[in-house]
Amino acid sequence: MFTWHGNIRGPVGTKWEKGVFHFEMNIPHDYPCSPPELKLFSPIPHPNVFGTTICLDMLDSKKN
Repeated sequence: MFTWHGNIRGPVGTKWEKGVFHFEMNIPHDYPCSPPELKLFSPIPHPNVFGTTICLDMLDSKKN
């Protein structure tokens, strides 16, 4: 119940349009006090993606 897998299709009209991107989200037991952890399994060529992680302030547990 605390680990979700999902797929997101790339938006139409972008270079990711034909892509399907798989991810795993782990929701901590103290959510919403702590943010979920997100791990990517599909490579995404984007400046805010570093390997299997997304650089996004709302996902950074150190800032919350």
